[in-house]
Amino acid sequence: MMLLYSKIIGTPVAELRDATKIGLISDLIIEESDLSVAAAVVETNLNPFSKKQIVAATDFVKIFKDGIVVNDADAIVELDEVVRAAKLYDNNCHGLVQRVVTKSGVYVGHVYDYLFDAETTTIHKLYVKKLFSEQIIPTTIVTSMSGKIITIDDNKLPNFVPNIGPAIE
Repeated sequence: MMLLYSKIIGTPVAELRDATKIGLISDLIIEESDLSVAAAVVETNLNPFSKKQIVAATDFVKIFKDGIVVNDADAIVELDEVVRAAKLYDNNCHGLVQRVVTKSGVYVGHVYDYLFDAETTTIHKLYVKKLFSEQIIPTTIVTSMSGKIITIDDNKLPNFVPNIGPAIE
């Protein structure tokens, strides 16, 4: 099953053992190396001063359009307890508005949504917007991701218009 980032945000994290809701998904952390979901950021209370908490993708039992199921509440840990997820989060590999540029430096737009596979957590498509134009970009043409910058291969972008402006403004 394919899911949109925009549809999974705000849905519950539930534990399988007691069949109870233990939090809400507030963001997803993206693995730079393979463009997959590395973890879900979870809100467990309304205290704005509490530390960020996550559920690593390895602890997902199942992802549904209505939320994520984990074995028990112990799957939720503080962000800094999972070093790789903390590094990705600190490097801004989460949420949306990644800047998409081509290898040649042309600015394509900003990511406003993405589609990922619920079974593998792999991102398959990026929904990109620039002013009044939108494009769906397959991740097969992504050459790299570094924080909020996603670089794509200009030669493989369908209907690519090279005169849409420089990447560095």
